[in-house]
Amino acid sequence: LKTKKHIHTFSEFASELEAAKEKLLVAAFFTEKDEACENLAPVLDNLSNRHEEVKFCKISITECKTIANSYNIRNVPVCLFFYNAHKIDSVDGGNPQVVTEKVKEWMNTVKIKKVPKPSVGGFMDLTEYIDNDCECLNESDKHTIADCLEDNDLKYLESDCDEQLILHIPFRVPVKLCYIAIKTHGNNGPKEVKLFNNQMYSMGFDELTAIDAVQTLE
Repeated sequence: LKTKKHIHTFSEFASELEAAKEKLLVAAFFTEKDEACENLAPVLDNLSNRHEEVKFCKISITECKTIANSYNIRNVPVCLFFYNAHKIDSVDGGNPQVVTEKVKEWMNTVKIKKVPKPSVGGFMDLTEYIDNDCECLNESDKHTIADCLEDNDLKYLESDCDEQLILHIPFRVPVKLCYIAIKTHGNNGPKEVKLFNNQMYSMGFDELTAIDAVQTLE
């Protein structure tokens, strides 16, 4: 593939997402010496040259396994579409015509500022109802609980040193929680999640160890 930017590391990809800002970013995942990937290359080159308002980059799934695993890339070629550092769509790159149509479709959507936020069918996002008084024990100074609650793939919550974290997330109104979405990069996600409900204050490790969790996810 000979698109505008060849990504070699996760930090480079993060920088590319950040640089795109309110532009549409198309990331093409490929492997070397693959016929379908080679067929897609000139199509993306042509789109890149014709549409300066769209940013393109290419990512080898053998070279950048962490990025590929983060987005569950198994078959190539595949193109992921990003806007404001958030994945908004994906398309099989095996059909260059479909890729071209999808690029034009999202170009028009981005142009009129009507990019929809991701949601789970039949349910609403409760993020806007989260109280500002959130806390996290053992969070790092650089990557705090506020980062993981923001709709931005570049930001994340990180432990300072201990392998355990305690998140206290109160809501401003009564809510019924149906789903929890935890996005991770590669193998950096939690191995076990214990849920405790209706706690009026941020509890410590000793206090939570003494009571049973409402649910445990592994």
